[in-house]
Amino acid sequence: KQRKVDQMVSEWKSKFDLETTKNETLVREIQKTSTDAMNLKNGNGELQEELDQIKRQVKSLSTENSELTDQLEGGGKQTHEIEKLRRKLEADNIARFFSSLFNKLRTRLQFVMYLHC
Repeated sequence: KQRKVDQMVSEWKSKFDLETTKNETLVREIQKTSTDAMNLKNGNGELQEELDQIKRQVKSLSTENSELTDQLEGGGKQTHEIEKLRRKLEADNIARFFSSLFNKLRTRLQFVMYLHC
């Protein structure tokens, strides 16, 4: 009888040890996922700050361009050339803005896809 009891205790101890190991593994995975989520949240905040800064720069440049255009109105060829430069500058700024935003979003998407794999 004692051997059967010892065997049962041994089986239950083995099952307990196995479940404890599984539990510890799951706790580590949860901690890693939580850390990854916090990193994503922080990264998103940084991207939002950069986006706001770029928007402010675009607005500032647009205002500056408008002021220059107003100062030079009526200048014939000079006005035409300045308008061309202003449009080119605006297009370049917008292109850089969207390129930067696209690269950041692509990086973030790759990181999210990495987390889900």
